[in-house]
Amino acid sequence: MWASSVVVTIVCLWAATALRWLTPKGAAAAGVVGAILVLGLGVGALGPLAFFFVSSSWLTRVSRAGRSAPLTRTDDADAAGRDAGQVLANAGVAALAALPGWPAALPGSLATGDATWIAAAGALAAATSDTWASEVGQRIGGPTRLITTGRRVAPGVDGGVSWAGTTAGLAGAVGLALVAAVSFGRPDLWPPLAAAGAAGMSIDSLAGATIETRWARVGNDAVNWLATFSGAAVALILA
Repeated sequence: MWASSVVVTIVCLWAATALRWLTPKGAAAAGVVGAILVLGLGVGALGPLAFFFVSSSWLTRVSRAGRSAPLTRTDDADAAGRDAGQVLANAGVAALAALPGWPAALPGSLATGDATWIAAAGALAAATSDTWASEVGQRIGGPTRLITTGRRVAPGVDGGVSWAGTTAGLAGAVGLALVAAVSFGRPDLWPPLAAAGAAGMSIDSLAGATIETRWARVGNDAVNWLATFSGAAVALILA
């Protein structure tokens, strides 16, 4: 099982680099994150991680292909793919949450071991929700308003939200939550995981409208890290 997982992971990272979903350094970072998650949580971690990465990368490509001009967002992957910083900003919190699980197996009850995967899944749900909201919101367009004031802004502006993007974000949170809950054998816990993803998406928008737009040193990677950390925390509280 472990050997096959390693082979599959290497092949997937090679394919992601060839498809320009990841830069070489981004692939290396993704490999490290994947290894930490699997060693800490077991091979079940590959399900939610793959769901986040594949769906987000595909949506990013579709979104880019549908734009006639570049927008103002800074968290969109560049033409070469997501770099190491973007990978760590989206999945780094999940990897940190998995560290306490090394190398013990998950118990069957909501104990310390379960807390590690719940936190990791909450972080990935937030990353998925935010990415789906951003990419679909920009691809479809429509009325976009600043989350703090309601002022009309262009799609892609930090802190801007739209019905299309928000709906997609909620769908992404639910999708990741279902995959994670089934992968770890706790299908009853998908609602708090989905809520954690939605909370992380909202916090990302709030931070983008307030912190990121006012302090130039606070980049999108830092905002993404805050959103995923919030998703992990909310998942633990609700579960």
